[in-house]
Amino acid sequence: MSEIQASSTELTSQYIAQITGDLERNTKEQERIGVEVEALQEQLRTLQHDHTVLVNMQQALGGASPAAEAAHQGRCVRAPPSCCRAQAEQVEEDRRRGCGQGGVQEARR
Repeated sequence: MSEIQASSTELTSQYIAQITGDLERNTKEQERIGVEVEALQEQLRTLQHDHTVLVNMQQALGGASPAAEAAHQGRCVRAPPSCCRAQAEQVEEDRRRGCGQGGVQEARR
């Protein structure tokens, strides 16, 4: 009977060691992927911001096409409304002052 008990204890120890290792690998992989997701989200926010600025500049210059306006509307749904409003107000203010593209780019930095 003690042989069976020893074998059972050894098997349990092996399972515990395997599960502990698997949990450590899983946790490290979650952390790695989380960092990648955060970096991608930041890249996406930057691209969305740049898109909004470019569309607003195009509209301020009177060159907006219907396709560009439709694309912009799709972006504004996902971006905070205050972001779109603030960018539009900045572009309009720059246009009134005659700053052109340089003024908007300076405001972005």
